[in-house]
Amino acid sequence: FNGKLWKAVIERAGVSAQHIVHVGDDLHSDYVAPLAHGITAHVNDHMRRSHRDMGNTSPAVLPLSRIEANVRDVAQDDAWNVAEVLGAGFGALLVASQIIDVRNVLGMRDVVGVHFAARDGYLAHKVWNMLRERGVQLPEASYTAFSRSVVWRSTLTSLDADSVNRFIGENELLTVERLERRVGCALVSQHDRSVELSASDARSVLVANAEAIVGACVTLRQRLVAYLERQGMARPGHHLVIDLGWTASTVADLAELVSTHTNGAAAIEARLTGVYWDASPNRHRLAMRGFAMDEFHSVDDNLRMLGGVKLFEALITAPHGSVVDFDDNNNPVFVETEPEIDAYSSVMGTIAEAAVAGALAILEGTHPSGVTGQDVTGPAIWAAMMQVAHTPRLDEVALLSQVCHVTAIDHEGSGTLLVAEAPASPRALPASRLPDVYDSLIRNHWLQGSLRQWGTQGDTKWIADEIHRIFAYMHPQWVQPPLR
Repeated sequence: FNGKLWKAVIERAGVSAQHIVHVGDDLHSDYVAPLAHGITAHVNDHMRRSHRDMGNTSPAVLPLSRIEANVRDVAQDDAWNVAEVLGAGFGALLVASQIIDVRNVLGMRDVVGVHFAARDGYLAHKVWNMLRERGVQLPEASYTAFSRSVVWRSTLTSLDADSVNRFIGENELLTVERLERRVGCALVSQHDRSVELSASDARSVLVANAEAIVGACVTLRQRLVAYLERQGMARPGHHLVIDLGWTASTVADLAELVSTHTNGAAAIEARLTGVYWDASPNRHRLAMRGFAMDEFHSVDDNLRMLGGVKLFEALITAPHGSVVDFDDNNNPVFVETEPEIDAYSSVMGTIAEAAVAGALAILEGTHPSGVTGQDVTGPAIWAAMMQVAHTPRLDEVALLSQVCHVTAIDHEGSGTLLVAEAPASPRALPASRLPDVYDSLIRNHWLQGSLRQWGTQGDTKWIADEIHRIFAYMHPQWVQPPLR
């Protein structure tokens, strides 16, 4: 930006300035600065669409930046598909990192089983199989369906006030019909089956049916164990389970279930993209590693990741719903929700297709950007996560503003918008309410995507500005320049 680079370019290139033509997208650094050294320059502002926050100067940002620059060069002046760009860049790097992490482990110790978790490992499992078909020496890997609700229910042996609360959120309104699907058995109730009940009334229904629910959980456990055996997860030895993260509680419950069933003969290790600080207690129950982010990193980075978790889960997904049960043949039963079906057909499917193609090219060393598996490091994946989640472009926010993420324990319902709607009467919102707004955003939505959208609108810009001011670690600059 200060023009010093051009002197070095001229010296290293060994040519005179008059023989250089530079094309860039910034008026000062790409026109004024080179022109001062006698270099012919041209500015094309259209190329700025691929840029993210220019304060992020760590070398770790380069892999994603190189891929996106390649996409920009290929598209040139044509309109580009934002979903394809997200998949080809961020999606491809993250999927490639899941496979590279496993391959690193395979090179260090004996592993008897590799298991990609449904749904966070769907794309990586697909690429894994494509590599095997092309002759890459990789062991067969399973695609194993488990979810927080299924694993937890399978361990339930009694129903008390605490376990009832885990079945039902404080503000949920549920019908008896939906409760039955949630607990996996028929319920006896005096309430109309199709009328929504308050959380308190719904919990009372469950307590009244405690015996039937515990019986259904025992049956679920039997079916889940039979399914895990079929997946090869009960074989004696060391197993890897690949998941996005974030606290590893579900994988820890799964590991405990498998260990108990095999009398300790089978051990599970969690290989995660990111690990959030709440994972610390689970380290007592299983080995785990976060490829891009560990809970022992700074609190600021933990919070930055938490603000993007809903986005990551929505982008790295599968064309099927979450597992909610197992049938009589011990096959997983997936629930399908309309918001997720619509999102996959309109946006997520395109992201997934581009991510698979890009990850395969990276791993095979044929990516046109020059990015290879050697570039896929923990810091590079963390940078890619933050470049998308923490400093998003407006076109990405616009694309994902109507996408909903379904997080209910039964994986049903309309879900929650990734990009949150602004508070009612934003100009009249008391400043004292801002911490509550922040808390809701970081836990329930894509925080920075929401703030970016609010920041473009006159009546909500002040909210985004104040949250960034109060919570300084949410400021767009998250990577510090290297020391000189």
